[in-house]
Formats: sequence, C-alpha cells, structure tokens
Amino acid sequence: ADPEERLTLPQVQDHPWCHQIPNAALGLAAEDEDVQVRPEIELDEEVMEHLVQLSVPRDYAEKCLRLRKHNHATTTYYLLLVTKKRRKARGL
Repeated sequence: ADPEERLTLPQVQDHPWCHQIPNAALGLAAEDEDVQVRPEIELDEEVMEHLVQLSVPRDYAEKCLRLRKHNHATTTYYLLLVTKKRRKARGL
C-alpha cells in the first residue's frame, strides 16, 4: 500500500466503524470506586506518555494499572514497557 494514501490514526479513530462500540477508555464503572487502589506501583513516565499518544486517557491508564486490571490500557502499558527494556538492554 502506498504510504501517502494510508489513513492517519485520527482519521481511523473518526471513522464510523470505530464508533459502533462505546470507547471503554472513557471511564471506569462506578463500582470500581470502592476498590482499594495500590499506590505502590511505580509507573514509567515515558511509557505513560506513549499511552497518551495512543489516545489512552492518562487517568484511566493509571487507575487501571493501580487496580491491576487486565484490559487494553494495562496490556499496552506492559507491552510498551517490555519493548523499552529490551531496547535498552540491546543498547538501542
């Protein structure tokens, strides 16, 4: 495919197909408010900034990580973190 003809991420996100299912990243369910948050988790700032660039709301990602949820935000965070550590180990 010609890179000049590819859609940008904002164009993909604005496509009607992406609006068929509500965006789970817009907020947590009210019942999560009673769950004890684990503040001892140290989050990698560079990875958090990358998540925000990928349109994951920072507060949502932080809360999910501290609640040890398993969802797209936490999975993406840990995949980015592993990639960062591997690149650092290789000297890249």
